[in-house]
Amino acid sequence: MTPKRVLPVHGVEVLSDGRFIRPIPAVLSLTSEQAGWDGVALEHYCNVPGCDIAEHEHPTHVLNLLVGEPVRAEWDYRGSMSFRDQ
Repeated sequence: MTPKRVLPVHGVEVLSDGRFIRPIPAVLSLTSEQAGWDGVALEHYCNVPGCDIAEHEHPTHVLNLLVGEPVRAEWDYRGSMSFRDQ
């Protein structure tokens, strides 16, 4: 089966206040931006300091792999707030 249309993904971006932004306020240590993959983006960050990430929506599927120090995550799904230490 061939997909009818695959949107190019240049990096992990989210929709916040009507515009696309990079959600992690840190410098990338590795990115797949130049790989030319359609529909997939891979980014790696090192030593990201604790921060608040603006309220946002993911316009694509996302898989977050958190490695290293634990983080506290909070999200709203269909009006229900969830919290987790990961």
